[in-house]
Amino acid sequence: MTPPAAGVDTDVVSAATDPRPLEPAAAAADEQLGAIDAAFDYLLHVTPVDDRTAWERFAAGGHRHDPTFTYAPLEVDVPALRARLAAVRLDAVADDDLRTLLATKHGEIGQQLDLLEARGTPAFLDHSLALSGGVDGGLLARARRVLDLAPTTLPDEGPTVPATAFAARSEAELAAYRRQDPDLVAAVELRDDVVTLMVSRHRVIVPVDRRVAAERVDALVHHEVGVHLLTWWNGSAQPLRLLANGTGRYEETQEGLGVLAEHLGGRLPPARLAELALRVVAAASVIAGERFTETFARLHDEHGAPARQAFGVATRVHRGGGLVKDAGYLRGLLRLVEHLQAGGSLDPLLLGKFALDDLGTVDALRRDGVLAGPRLRPHWLDGDGADRLEALRRHPGDPLDALLAGGAR
Repeated sequence: MTPPAAGVDTDVVSAATDPRPLEPAAAAADEQLGAIDAAFDYLLHVTPVDDRTAWERFAAGGHRHDPTFTYAPLEVDVPALRARLAAVRLDAVADDDLRTLLATKHGEIGQQLDLLEARGTPAFLDHSLALSGGVDGGLLARARRVLDLAPTTLPDEGPTVPATAFAARSEAELAAYRRQDPDLVAAVELRDDVVTLMVSRHRVIVPVDRRVAAERVDALVHHEVGVHLLTWWNGSAQPLRLLANGTGRYEETQEGLGVLAEHLGGRLPPARLAELALRVVAAASVIAGERFTETFARLHDEHGAPARQAFGVATRVHRGGGLVKDAGYLRGLLRLVEHLQAGGSLDPLLLGKFALDDLGTVDALRRDGVLAGPRLRPHWLDGDGADRLEALRRHPGDPLDALLAGGAR
């Protein structure tokens, strides 16, 4: 796979030009993979629907008993999707770059189907590791360093806003982006069947009972709307549908970019970095075979996370049987800052949803006329965001130091 490109031209964020059509074999494979990918959302299927009641039972029991979670019925015909996946022809794709991107996505969809079939079984963790990678000693050491330097209590003691207010702020942000592109198709949904704020393709999904610290609203809107939804829309404008759905292993870069947008466009307090570090510690605990109560104790007793926060982090990594993707938030963020410090640009990453490791490949396709420029430019790159971006570039040494210094404002 082509390595990340440092110093990639920033003219990618310019008026879109008409790209040349994909070769027929690539277009067919891309269409088939996109349809299969759109047929299910693995995160929704492995996320508990009873987080609040599970917490109440856990707290009432003195944090001594592993919780039992309830999941939505698995209304996905996994064997049928596997059969459709097996029918996708990649050997006929002549362009090496296109074939590489399509093949990586093909493998990832198969791994996500493995997760669905293994939900709630011991095999789930192995499939999760195959999909998202593990936690190496270097990442774990850096996470522990964050926890030594930053408070673990998030700034939620101050004013908070209800889900309806957060949804309204998200709608206002979408309206502002529609001034760049009136054709933008997107919606905000208040849902009572989810517990996690998320974006699923064109939808910003907000749990109906979610409250958000008032000072964090703009940062989270930049994360969810200004990264996840914006890159979906920019990717959907490309002839390669894969860039809207996400290339293989794209989530780490997407989540890192989302947290970076919080820093550039709003506020990334040290406690937010600590939360990401807690997720790394929790993922390492799951990988080591520790039970929920042991993971909770590491976060709460060893690192001082408030009980409700520790429960939430432990739930995220134990859901389904061990979902370790959350370690990618901190890893992706650090890799992006290292990319910037090496002279790289964020602009090419706005073309769609893809992994940092695929940046060189995507840029080559753009230069070859296969891809067009993006429709939307994020607000978090403007004004103070540009100054903060330059400060990250210039900061010497460990990206953690740059982020911790920048968050203390």
